[in-house]
Amino acid sequence: MFEVKSIQLEQKISNKNEIKLLFDTESTFPCLFPLLFSLRVIRFQSLSTQYSDLMALKDWYMFWYKKYAISFCEFFYSSNYNFELIYEEIDNFIIYLENNNDLSHVTYLGGNRKVNYINISNKVRSFLKFFTYLMDDYLTVKKHPHLDRKEIEKIKSNIKKHIDFKKKIIRKSTKTIHGEKKYLYKSMTNEMVKVLYETITPSRSNNINSFNPFKNRPTQFRNFLIIHLMLNYGLRVGELMLLTVNSIKKSRLNDSYSLIITNTDDEHDSRRRKPNIKNEFSYRVRLCCINIQKLSFPQSIQI
Repeated sequence: MFEVKSIQLEQKISNKNEIKLLFDTESTFPCLFPLLFSLRVIRFQSLSTQYSDLMALKDWYMFWYKKYAISFCEFFYSSNYNFELIYEEIDNFIIYLENNNDLSHVTYLGGNRKVNYINISNKVRSFLKFFTYLMDDYLTVKKHPHLDRKEIEKIKSNIKKHIDFKKKIIRKSTKTIHGEKKYLYKSMTNEMVKVLYETITPSRSNNINSFNPFKNRPTQFRNFLIIHLMLNYGLRVGELMLLTVNSIKKSRLNDSYSLIITNTDDEHDSRRRKPNIKNEFSYRVRLCCINIQKLSFPQSIQI
């Protein structure tokens, strides 16, 4: 019924010539309001963010079609942008996600132990982003001439309060699930970093590192550099893949070196996963601990 597809563009946007869109597989056309949302809100975000947002909207569109036997786009347009029903269906959409996209059961948020609430929370956040876009663009005096500006602002204020309340529930559901604290990310402790380096240190001819899972020394050295760069410079995987020998530049003023994180615009890269900058704000320069002879590894490491 609905499908997220990648579309190649003739003109580059941000650092990509590709965009994700939600399609109606029966009409073979993009869904109207997700299309506008993609072009106006998320097109400059990473492809992975576009994909996750649109997959959440795919669930919303399936939920709406199963319940009302009509496309959400058709409903929203033909109802003259009726926000009241959408507002009322947010809770039911959460219950729908909680029951694995099934409308035949009712289980309230937080009550199903077999459900990945982090996944649900991410989908609800994406939907609320879309809902906020609709409200900003279509809950206006121009679209609702029978309402004055004060009435519009009052309706918006009430809806935003409801959205903020839902966001609080979502944050709570991701942190505390069934009485146990859950965290998406944790920083590595100094002890963890030490053990990691002991594990990935490349073997030497007179000292084999039995902890290193990779036996080939060039592979060990490559993997060590990958982890060292990601750990010390906060590089994403796609950014790491962009690095070349030209990414390290010597200062004209002193002996310091900088790591240049930028897009290469290499359209002939043959790797299955393409290197990329997350968005236009990710271009940056990092001062790096390197000299003309060798990388500044921890003292315990001799290459």
